[in-house]
Amino acid sequence: MSRWEDDDDILVHASIYTAALNNLRTVFKEIAKANLCLNPVKCSLFRRQTCFLGHVVSERGVTTDPAKVEAVEKCPSPTLIGEVCSFLGLALYYRRFIAGFVNTTRPLHQLTEKGQRLKWSPASIGTFDHLCKTVTTAPVLAIPDPARPFILDTDTSNDGIEAVLSQAGEDREKVVA
Repeated sequence: MSRWEDDDDILVHASIYTAALNNLRTVFKEIAKANLCLNPVKCSLFRRQTCFLGHVVSERGVTTDPAKVEAVEKCPSPTLIGEVCSFLGLALYYRRFIAGFVNTTRPLHQLTEKGQRLKWSPASIGTFDHLCKTVTTAPVLAIPDPARPFILDTDTSNDGIEAVLSQAGEDREKVVA
């Protein structure tokens, strides 16, 4: 059964209706066993697309939330170190869509080092612009299929470790995270 959860949010998905019913039945039984209750107003069943934890999940895969993308598009260049930290927090939330995240964000992290004054360099300006563009044009990530084997590609350097998790699809390899 495929299920994503975070605190009190649960997403149950399946590719066909009967599997969705079986998955829901399993989740409902577990909820009842734990003596938990669901708020019907907050439940959304049999959706082809939904927003979940800041992402849009559909049969196509996982994409960034348009509301968050709009916030990035309208985000002015930070003028305070705290604003740089906030922007990095937003970028971190979407790190799964940003290849080489650790190395890419290094110039912005350097702006937030203790005792530093906020002084933009060509590298930090380029990084900010690149992150804004990357988040607003993020790819669609495939929904993991537990029945298929996973492929883990890794890369290391003196500055960090990167990894891409994918699965072989019917027609091509699909990036999962």
